[in-house]
Amino acid sequence: MKNILKVTAFSMIAVFVVACSGGAGPEGAAKGYLDALMAKDFEKAKEFATEDSKGMLDFMKQLSAMGGEKEGEESAEKATYSDLNCTVEGDTAAVCTYKAEEKEETLKLKKQGDKWLVHQPKETPEGMMEGGEMMEGGEMMENAAEGVGEIIQEGAEMMEEGAQKLEEAADKVEESAK
Repeated sequence: MKNILKVTAFSMIAVFVVACSGGAGPEGAAKGYLDALMAKDFEKAKEFATEDSKGMLDFMKQLSAMGGEKEGEESAEKATYSDLNCTVEGDTAAVCTYKAEEKEETLKLKKQGDKWLVHQPKETPEGMMEGGEMMEGGEMMENAAEGVGEIIQEGAEMMEEGAQKLEEAADKVEESAK
């Protein structure tokens, strides 16, 4: 009888400790979010995000779809991250750093109830931060314009190559007709 009481008491204490620990902490939330994000599973990432952050995930999903990728679809080069390290700041905030593509990135987390959630609202999307500082609107526009300019340049080069090949083919047809 004493053994049953001891086992029951131990089990209750273990359940209480796990319940009061707040789950997996900020590291668990950050890992779940990043794993989903790297797999382009934006709906799964929402499970680890604040309500304010879900709009940003919807935006990322739209950008991904515009690039021809489907949600959850594995790309040829799967994105990865490493060196996840979280620091709790007070009772309801945490900052996690990690490396992705050899660049140090930051995630902010908020504790809501007993759950840690990634807090990356529209105002501070990943990629709009540079060196920890928010880019000015003009700088963001300049970076976007550079990207569009590169795409246009690549398209122009491809058209030029195509025109050269077409001209060469026309010359061969003309020579063979003589």
